[in-house]
Amino acid sequence: MNIKSWLTPFVSLFALLVCSGHLQGQIAVNAPEPAANPNQNGGSGSPWPFICAGLPISGEPFNEFFVEISWVGSANADNTFILELSNANGDFDDPVELASTNTQNNNNPFLLEFAIPTDTRGLAYRLRVRSTSPAFTSPVSDPYNMYYMDFTSNLNISPNGDGSTPGSIQVCDGSSVNLVVDNIDAALLNTYQYIWFRSGTPITGETGPSLTVSTSGMYMAFIDYGPNCTGAGNTESNLIDVTAGSSTGIAISPPANTALCSGQTETLISTITDASYSYQWYKDGTALSGATGTSYVVDGSVTGFAGEYQIEVSGTGICIERSSVVTISNAGAFSVDRDNPENLVLLPLETQTLAIDTDANAPTYQWYRNNNPITGATSASFEANQAGIYYAEVTQTGGVCTSTTLNSPNTTIVSPTSFEVIIDYTDSYTACESTSTVLDIRTINAVLADNSTLDVTAQLADEFIYRWRRDMVLLSGQTARNISLTDPSQNGSYTLEGALSDNTVFSNVLPVQLLSNETLNISADNTVFCSSSERISLTTATDISGESFTWERDGNPVDTENTVLRVDQAGTYRLVL
Repeated sequence: MNIKSWLTPFVSLFALLVCSGHLQGQIAVNAPEPAANPNQNGGSGSPWPFICAGLPISGEPFNEFFVEISWVGSANADNTFILELSNANGDFDDPVELASTNTQNNNNPFLLEFAIPTDTRGLAYRLRVRSTSPAFTSPVSDPYNMYYMDFTSNLNISPNGDGSTPGSIQVCDGSSVNLVVDNIDAALLNTYQYIWFRSGTPITGETGPSLTVSTSGMYMAFIDYGPNCTGAGNTESNLIDVTAGSSTGIAISPPANTALCSGQTETLISTITDASYSYQWYKDGTALSGATGTSYVVDGSVTGFAGEYQIEVSGTGICIERSSVVTISNAGAFSVDRDNPENLVLLPLETQTLAIDTDANAPTYQWYRNNNPITGATSASFEANQAGIYYAEVTQTGGVCTSTTLNSPNTTIVSPTSFEVIIDYTDSYTACESTSTVLDIRTINAVLADNSTLDVTAQLADEFIYRWRRDMVLLSGQTARNISLTDPSQNGSYTLEGALSDNTVFSNVLPVQLLSNETLNISADNTVFCSSSERISLTTATDISGESFTWERDGNPVDTENTVLRVDQAGTYRLVL
C-alpha cells in the first residue's frame, strides 16, 4: 500500500523572444595537423605521428589527443568548428564527430582536444574540419594509423580453445591441431585481427582467432594493432611447441596365456624394440613404476595382478603412441558376498545369524572373530552369540586354480548400552512456507559402552514399537515409523517414542509450522496526507491480538505491539503475521 506526500508548486513563466540577424563572412579552413599534448611534458613534446589509445595510464585508459586548426578569413559569432574522423579506409561517407568548439572564432590557430572511438582500428584514418558559419569543409589530412587497444592482456591459445596451456603438442601422420584464442569474449573475438607466428616468423594471410597447424614449430599470436601499436599492446600469447611425427604401430605380441592362477607368470613383449626409443608400461591406464623396458612380467602371485595392460613408446621423429589393450584375468577369481547387514545388534539371550554367498569352485569355509579362527565354524553360515568383528575365509579347492583364498566383508556385532533414534523431514520442508510434510526415522544408532554409535537402522527399524507425540502429548493412532502432516492445526513440536525389549528411547524434537491458507489483508482510512499533523490508520480484519506480528514500512520493521498502526510518513506498508 503506497502512501504519498504531495506538494503542488506554482510557477510563473515568462517568455522572451529575441530576433537577431546573421552577418555573412568568408572562411577557408586548413586540414587539421597533429599537435603535441599540452598536458604532457609542459607541451614541449612532439606532435603525434600515429595514435595508440586505450593503454592504462595511472589506472585509466589513455585517450587524449590534440590537433591544430588554422584558417583564413573571418568566422561569424555563431560559428562552430567540428573535427571529423573518416572510416578505416579514409572515406567520409559516414564521418564520426570527434570534437567541436564555438569558443575559438577569434583564435587562429588553436588546439582542439579529441578522443578516438573505442572501435577505431586501422591504418588509413583521415581527419577534416568543418565550420558552420560560414559553412566550409577543410581538405582531408594525411592518413594515420589509429588503434584503440581495448584488450591489453596476454592472449591464451589452446588446442580447440579448451582453455589449457600445453607447452607442447604432437601431431602424427599428417594430422593437424587447431590452435584457438580462448580468453577473449566470444562476442568480441572476431572483431580483432591477429598476427600468428611460427618460430618467430609471421604467417602470411592468417589474421583470424584460430590457426590449423600440421607443421613443427613454436606457435604464438598477437592482436594486430598495426605496425606502431602492436608491441605496446601486451597481447603476446603463450608459446606452444608443435612437433610432427610418424606413428610406429606399436602393439603387444599376443601372450601365450591371458588367464593366470596364483603363482603363475606371463611375459608381455612389445612389437617395437628400437633401443633409441623410450618405453612405459601401463596397467588400467596408470603408469607402472619402473616398467620402462620392451617387456613386462605379469606375476599372478601379486594381489590385483588382473587388468588391462598397454605399452607406450616415444622418441625423436615418432609420435608418442600407446598400444591396444591386452587383458590379463585371474583364472582363480571368485567372489564372496556378505548375506547379512554390515552392523548387527546382539540383545541379551539372542544370537545373530551370519551368512555368505560365494561362486567359488568347491569352497571350504573358516569363520573368524576378532581375527581369531572359531573352532568348528566351517559352514557358509554361523550363529554368533558374542559381540565382535566377524568374517569368513573362503578357499577354492576345485577348478583350474586351487587353494585360492578370499575373505568376506566384515560384520560388526555390538551389545549396546542404549539406542538413539533420529527423525527428520523427508522432503524439502520450510517453516511457514510448506503446506505439508512427512516426518520419518532417518537413523537408529546403537550406543556402545564407550559412547560411540553404530548405525543399525537396517536391522532394527522394523523391530521397534513406535508412538508419536506432539508437544510431548501422545497422538492417538500414530504408531507407524513416519507421520504425515497436512494441516496448520497439526503445527507443533514432534517427538517419536521407540520401544525395544526393555529399552525405551525418545528421538530428537522437530518443530513443524505449516503455512496457513488464510489471506491477511490490511486497509487504510486514507492513502494521501497533506500535512505533518495528519495521521493515517492502518488496520486488519484478522484478529492478531496475542499473535506475533510486525508492521513494516519500506521493508523495515516499525511496530510489533499495536494492532492498529497510525502513520505520519509516506511509504509502502505491510503487516507480517
